[in-house]
Amino acid sequence: MPAPSVYNNWLPAPIVREAKEKEPKRFAGAVVAFKRAVDAAKADVDNPNAWAAVLAGQLLDDLKTLISTKTAFAASDISAFVYALYDVVLLTSSDVEVQVRCCEVLNHVLRHHRHSQYLGLQLPWRPLYGMLQGLYDKPKPQLRGTFLDHIQHSTLFQLVARSRRFFAPGAAEEIWTLLRPALVYGDLMATSTHLALGWLVLFFPTKQLPQTKAAVVQTWVAEWLGVWGRLVNCAYWDTHWLYLVARAVKDDWQGVVDWQPYIPELYTHMLACFKVPVGTATAGCPSAINPPHRALMLFGNKLDQVDDQPKSAAKLALHLLKQPQQHGGSNASAAAAEAGGTSTFRQQPSLGAEAAGSLESALSLGLGPAGAGSGVNVQGILHSKTHRASNITSGQTGSIGLSSSSSGGNQGLNADPNANGSSWAAYASADPAGENVPMSAAVAASADALDSLVQLLEQYCHPSNTGGWSGDLAVFLRHGVHYFMKILGRQCGTAGWPGEQVIVTAAAKRYVRAAVKLAARGQYSKRESLVSASCKALCHLSYVWPGAVLPLVLGRFQSALATATAMHQLPTSISSLALCVRPLLLAAWHTADESTQQIIAEAMMALLPGIDANDEAKTAAVFQFYTAVLSSIPTLHGLSDEQDEHSPLPTALSHDSADAGDALVTDMDVAEGGSGNGSSSSSARPTAAVYRLPLYLEDWVDQVMERLFTLLGNLDTGPGHRGTDQQAKPELLLQSTYLGKDTMYHSFFQHLMVRLPPRLADHVVSLLGQFATGTSLATVALEASSMFRAASIARPQAALEKLIKPLIAKVKREMPEPGTRSLTRSQEDALTWQLVLLGSCLGGLTPALLEPLVPQLEALVDDTLKLPSRVAANFATMVLSSTLSALSGWYVADQAWSQQGGLLLPNGLRLWIDRQGVGWQPPRWELPSDSQVATAARLADKYMEDAAKQLTQLCNGSNAASAAASRASDSGFLAFKTSCRGLLASMAAVIIGLMSRLRDFDEFSPQADSGNINGGGSDNNGLCIQVVGSCTSPIGAPGVRNRAAAALAAAINHLKGGDRELLEQASYTSLLLMCPGMLEQALGGQGRHGGKDDGAIIDEPAAATAYLLAWSSRSSTSRHVGQGSSPKKGHISKRPQWQALQGQASGIINDAADGGFMKAFTQAEQQAHQEVAAEIAAMDGASGSSVDSSKPGAGSWGNEWRWRRRTSPLAVFDRLRRMLLWRCAQAAAKAGPGASQSTAAVAAANPAAVVTLQQLPKEYVNLFMELMVLAMQPNAAVRGSAMPTLQSCVKRFPCLVELMLPDMLAALGGVPGPLLGGSSSKGEASAAAAAGDQSAADRVLPLNQNELQRFYGVTLMEAMDKQQTADAAASGSAEAGAQTAGQPQRAAAVLAAAAKAAISAAAVAGKTDGSKSSQAAKAAAAAAAMSAAAAGVAPQQLHGGGNSSSGGSASSTATGGRTVAQESENDGRVAGACAVLAGCLEAWRVIFRDPVVFRGFIASLMASRCHSSNMCLKSIQMLIMQVISRFKLPSLLSVDSDEYKQLQTSLMGMAEPGARVTWRYAVLSNMILMFAGPAPGSAASLVLLQHCLGLMRSDMVLLRRIGGAGLWLMLTQVAETQQHGASSGSSNGIQQLVDELKQAMSDEGIGETMVKLLVLDHAKLDASEAAKAARDGGGGGGGG
Repeated sequence: MPAPSVYNNWLPAPIVREAKEKEPKRFAGAVVAFKRAVDAAKADVDNPNAWAAVLAGQLLDDLKTLISTKTAFAASDISAFVYALYDVVLLTSSDVEVQVRCCEVLNHVLRHHRHSQYLGLQLPWRPLYGMLQGLYDKPKPQLRGTFLDHIQHSTLFQLVARSRRFFAPGAAEEIWTLLRPALVYGDLMATSTHLALGWLVLFFPTKQLPQTKAAVVQTWVAEWLGVWGRLVNCAYWDTHWLYLVARAVKDDWQGVVDWQPYIPELYTHMLACFKVPVGTATAGCPSAINPPHRALMLFGNKLDQVDDQPKSAAKLALHLLKQPQQHGGSNASAAAAEAGGTSTFRQQPSLGAEAAGSLESALSLGLGPAGAGSGVNVQGILHSKTHRASNITSGQTGSIGLSSSSSGGNQGLNADPNANGSSWAAYASADPAGENVPMSAAVAASADALDSLVQLLEQYCHPSNTGGWSGDLAVFLRHGVHYFMKILGRQCGTAGWPGEQVIVTAAAKRYVRAAVKLAARGQYSKRESLVSASCKALCHLSYVWPGAVLPLVLGRFQSALATATAMHQLPTSISSLALCVRPLLLAAWHTADESTQQIIAEAMMALLPGIDANDEAKTAAVFQFYTAVLSSIPTLHGLSDEQDEHSPLPTALSHDSADAGDALVTDMDVAEGGSGNGSSSSSARPTAAVYRLPLYLEDWVDQVMERLFTLLGNLDTGPGHRGTDQQAKPELLLQSTYLGKDTMYHSFFQHLMVRLPPRLADHVVSLLGQFATGTSLATVALEASSMFRAASIARPQAALEKLIKPLIAKVKREMPEPGTRSLTRSQEDALTWQLVLLGSCLGGLTPALLEPLVPQLEALVDDTLKLPSRVAANFATMVLSSTLSALSGWYVADQAWSQQGGLLLPNGLRLWIDRQGVGWQPPRWELPSDSQVATAARLADKYMEDAAKQLTQLCNGSNAASAAASRASDSGFLAFKTSCRGLLASMAAVIIGLMSRLRDFDEFSPQADSGNINGGGSDNNGLCIQVVGSCTSPIGAPGVRNRAAAALAAAINHLKGGDRELLEQASYTSLLLMCPGMLEQALGGQGRHGGKDDGAIIDEPAAATAYLLAWSSRSSTSRHVGQGSSPKKGHISKRPQWQALQGQASGIINDAADGGFMKAFTQAEQQAHQEVAAEIAAMDGASGSSVDSSKPGAGSWGNEWRWRRRTSPLAVFDRLRRMLLWRCAQAAAKAGPGASQSTAAVAAANPAAVVTLQQLPKEYVNLFMELMVLAMQPNAAVRGSAMPTLQSCVKRFPCLVELMLPDMLAALGGVPGPLLGGSSSKGEASAAAAAGDQSAADRVLPLNQNELQRFYGVTLMEAMDKQQTADAAASGSAEAGAQTAGQPQRAAAVLAAAAKAAISAAAVAGKTDGSKSSQAAKAAAAAAAMSAAAAGVAPQQLHGGGNSSSGGSASSTATGGRTVAQESENDGRVAGACAVLAGCLEAWRVIFRDPVVFRGFIASLMASRCHSSNMCLKSIQMLIMQVISRFKLPSLLSVDSDEYKQLQTSLMGMAEPGARVTWRYAVLSNMILMFAGPAPGSAASLVLLQHCLGLMRSDMVLLRRIGGAGLWLMLTQVAETQQHGASSGSSNGIQQLVDELKQAMSDEGIGETMVKLLVLDHAKLDASEAAKAARDGGGGGGGG
């Protein structure tokens, strides 16, 4: 099972305990409920919408969230869930929504458990292949939305890539047997051949190659390479074959295939993939072969998960360097193998004798042979050395000696299978250093080919040779180094399988040399991707071979620093050095002239001028370097002998001998320039290793702070450049947050405050205090706040005295006088600066220090909120929210945990944290005391409850009337606005500070666990399936959110059409109130946050474990193998290196040299193994299953000794904090209304029962409806502020779509809404709400379903038909308008005739129903058009209504007789409705699932042509694009139903060539008809065929194309139906289609007409030419 992670186990203890206890039960119960829903859908075969029940409620999303927690669930539950999802995916090809959503969740599960061999999954591949064949290889002729097609394609193909490793045994042979004929014997240019290649690459499970007979696999590979070489210069062909072969080489971990004969051919293909130019030739091939279009569309867009060719080439090159494990050979053979490559760099002295010896001893310890039946061998790292320690004689039992070498060459990896379980002592004496293992012939050939390839590609990495190939070279280098480090991690960490191939020392060194050669060239490339890849490559390779990398990095840094012409290279040089700081310190690499400490110290001083506001790249690189140094050392100590008596020393490691102390002082504690020979007396030495830099620390700190203050001052734009936006900030530091931006400014200062000695840290706090009170830099206040928060966290007591109290006093002293009408810009700037810094400092205090300040802060917030300034109110909320957050949330009491929590290495560095937390204790989380929580509750009552009451009184009742009267004057309006702003800001501050800890709505409650996971005996809430969250008591009185929602609804209703600023503020506060968990989700998350190279600084690879084990040889004077305690069971007991470490843990060895580090480290590792074993046993007991430990899989942990990646402590703590916030967010978002007694049985049977509108609080619904009105306001900013709230609420409760959709469609169709009416401001909705003091929720709930059905089916359809009538009449009058110019009597006659015809049409439409209604309306419209054409009238005379002749000016009226204000209001209504619909996924799901809503939506969309303004047309166009991309005919809408026929008839009335509609809607109606086309054989198909034939004769090119596509589609469907055999019911219909087509084709002249229309560009070409001739003749505007 997966190993436990610190990101779960180091959360607060109550959360960890409850998660381990409850989440597995919740997951098991949810899986049972999901399987129950799947079985019910399978049984309901007659219901085309049966699978929709699988998506009901939030069950599927909750299961996905539980998987994301990475909690250890029972293997049987995970397997059952996977099989259930797999069945749904296979059975729901006709329901795209269900299939895609289930497929996404299945991909998520398989990704999380991709290495979980213990699950025992065996997925059948043939059903999946058959389903994909039916969808794509032999697709049914149909039209679908492009977005739906794309998302289905991508998710299904991703599923194949995720699941092929779990295919049943024998799948590889079956797949190749099925596809081999088309590839081996087929035509290479045929579509079937290219499709067969795509299916082979997608489905073939290369993981099964080791279990297949070697002869069979060898035959396969020969056939693959033979077929590959038959077609050249085809990118599609080469990409897929290269990807397949690279996967095969990678998964051939046992060496089943002999790859040596194919190496030249493979490297030829690899070279071709880079497309580099040679001489004057171009990079690309001039005669490339394009694959068939169908294959390219299906497999050519990376939807099949195929890697780029350079990435596949990197994978192939690395895994070709692996060879089977073998015993070490002679020195001569090793030298011969090594002769193939030489180092490019001059080897400089790197390690002192003592350090080198200790490191190589650790390598020898890590290079131990595997015992019988154990995992693969452990291997170490390479390094350059000139000194060797004296050998340990082989007579010492279990000793690990170091053989001398006359050449003084490099030493590195070794491999020895020791399959017979030979003793560790015998192996150590035979080949102790592991340098005598020769490369096999295949590996030597591959290494030679790699050297040749790199020698050619090296020149193309040069900065002067940049081109399109630079990106490919970056991919090759980046992924090559990644695969190399991954292979070393598996070999070192025993994470692989028994007998797995390894990369031996000689091959590893050959690759390192090649990769460093590429990185050295690409380090200064003009392509950013190649620069980044080169720097990261140097970083990772410096862990493996410091001597080959660090001289290059340091030399280029010094050159760029000292040479004026190389200053442009300085940012990259600094960044490269920063990435190599951690390996530099771990390896203690140094030159002959400078020690490691002196190198670091000199760089720290030299880079101080790099903090420059005029050079963003250099400044970012300097911060990166400083962060790398500070994160790598436990405490920053300088040259001064004066020690701070309060300085917290790291965990003391006792030294049993003076010699050990001498070694420590010599290596680490002697300042350069002093006594460098380590001759100081032992009595003066510290009792613990202290890493000291030869740096005058106080001077350096003063200069750093001075430059930081100068940097902020230079970045401040000043009052004259800010404009009106007080939030404007400079780009450099705005993007430099530690959590997710490109610079490490915030992280640097955080590390600085933690690493400084207390005396200097307090000095920095004093400097910050002087800076805060002595200047005002408002535009960089948020950047400066990170420094103050870090100072407050690291030194809370000093921050309280030197930062917080002076800031409070300064704010009070400079507070404007009460009654001030406005603040000056300088006053606002000063308040911004002071309040932001104060809020940041308060957030870092502990509750005990903060509680006494609450009265002063409370008075300060009260005074600030009364100021007439939005800026002051905004940042006053920061002070209040920081106070509430610190008084109510989890916090770590020990702020020095990251500095003192882990084991200290003997050289003074501190062990970083791996995912199991070996060597570290978890942080101690605490909650505030009861009195502190009570203080927070009192503040919440004051600023939430009281503010809600005041806001309600201000906007309702008699107070509202008096307020309205007082607002008639400027002073009254200012007072009202200030009061509202302060109340809204205080409410928002409470929600921000408490977040989900603020008590939820009364009707909402966290789900409770049921007593029976099978559904019986559950409580009223049914089964709980939510994530375990904060485990804290809610703050606030019951119903606090209800009352706040009511107050906000009243305020919005009162402010509608009024002040934009207040409406935006009310919308934002509503968003915070209605969506608990949103803030935690934004601040938290499981993803890694950081810049592009930050991960390489805060993470060290698994290979760095060798430096930890290096100290074991220094402490090992003797080893007694096989003595002492040993593990009870498991593979680790068979490993000699583990036995040696067990001997250390038992106290057998002398630990004087390392101060007991290896003993403590080994004990911590052993404890981690025991905890994992206990957890596995507990899970096995709970699930009734057992894990087969005899088959360790990749990624399995169990009892294996692992070399793991480690992360810096502060980065781990940051991710812990984000993980805690993420859990709180998920728990808060899933809380909902509890089930009533009447629905308890339903909830017990189906825990995913859908929440209904009646279950939601009326205050919640009322506020939601008010926000709906705001979302359709004329002001774009107000609309934009309300839309996120609507979308978030609908996502939380999809039932709200039922409330939102009718009015959105009404706005689109230009009719009054059934719930809000036709006004988006203070119109009908407000009047109705005010009548009888009834809220909007009380007025509309419960919804009248009959009225809604009538609205969708009748009202919107009538609106579409009515608009069609008006269009016909307007079009007829427009054609005759030119003839009636200057004839008012004739125009009057036309008006009368048109009015009479329109009245007749309306009367006929009202008396008829169904399809007859549209036919009658169509006839009346034709009569109106004929009447208008006979007399002639201008279109504006027919449309103008009463206002057009009333004498109104153009400035007061708009199109259609509406005033400008009415037109603006309508524009906002339509634009808001379109934006809400376009961005609401839940609305689309309802539209394309419910047939009634679908018909209403199509009708409103077609009726939207009544809007003519540019804003409306633009919004509707955006919505139309969404419709086309998402279109799907509801499964419940039968093509034989009357509803479908009515919809089809109405659309055809607008889609036919002679229809009087605009071009856009004519095309749209035709597209909808084609998308919703019926199956051949139905009555509707004959009508559609006749329509398509009519389109073929249209004058419009686009309509002819649509008609041709529809005709082809129907004929293809007919042919397929006849081929597979049609049913007796559809045979007659198909025959009618054929007869109709024959009749149409037999008409006289049809052939000539069709050819002319298809060949010519446009039917009216002659008319166009005639018009040109008329213009040339001088007519210009008409005839003569």
